[in-house]
Amino acid sequence: MNVEAQGSTIFGLGLLKLLALFIVMGTAMLLMLLVISCRGGPESDRRPMSGDSIGGVVEDAYGQPVPGMRIIIVNGTAPFPELAPETNENGGYKFPGLNPGTFEIAVHDRRGNRLAQKKSKVRRGEASRLDFVLPAQP
Repeated sequence: MNVEAQGSTIFGLGLLKLLALFIVMGTAMLLMLLVISCRGGPESDRRPMSGDSIGGVVEDAYGQPVPGMRIIIVNGTAPFPELAPETNENGGYKFPGLNPGTFEIAVHDRRGNRLAQKKSKVRRGEASRLDFVLPAQP
């Protein structure tokens, strides 16, 4: 192997393989940070579940809970607005550990259709309630 060929590799890896390795490692690090942030980090860093949150219930036009709806922060101070909890069997949802501010929250069905959207304010130490009543489906 000549000197020029050795200079274009690091530890026997070609530049394209090295670039792919950096991309995979970077993606893995981002996923780890995402998981840590979703779990709230060490116990001492967790905010109380009762405050600094938005939660509520999604009901249909007849007052029945609607499970399986995706609740999305469209706008606000959340670090990862793309994370979207699904409503539970009672139609409930919660975004804990939010920074104070105004949030715009949307309800999407399983196909990704936006069914409703509202704004809510989060104040330090307070749990904000934001319920949704979905329009009747034809």
